[in-house]
Amino acid sequence: MAQRGFAVVTGASSGIGAATAVALAQEGYRVIAAARRIENLNELARQYPGIEPVRLDVTDQSSVDALADRLRDQPIKVVVANAGGAFDGLSVADADI
Repeated sequence: MAQRGFAVVTGASSGIGAATAVALAQEGYRVIAAARRIENLNELARQYPGIEPVRLDVTDQSSVDALADRLRDQPIKVVVANAGGAFDGLSVADADI
């Protein structure tokens, strides 16, 4: 499969973010999977070629800046901004927002 360019997925260490990273990698994107839980990202990268794990904490400006610097000259085709807080640990359907 031809390489389709770079995709960046934040919040990629679990759930929807991880599933999105896998789906994009399977479609031929080189995926920058970014999240705080680097051990989960490393496991994704071991299982799926095309996923590159990057530690990212969206609440830390220096972490966001480091990712931006890393991506500065890359041809980004897709961005999935999925990082967010799980305030009470419940599923989206059951959470009290």
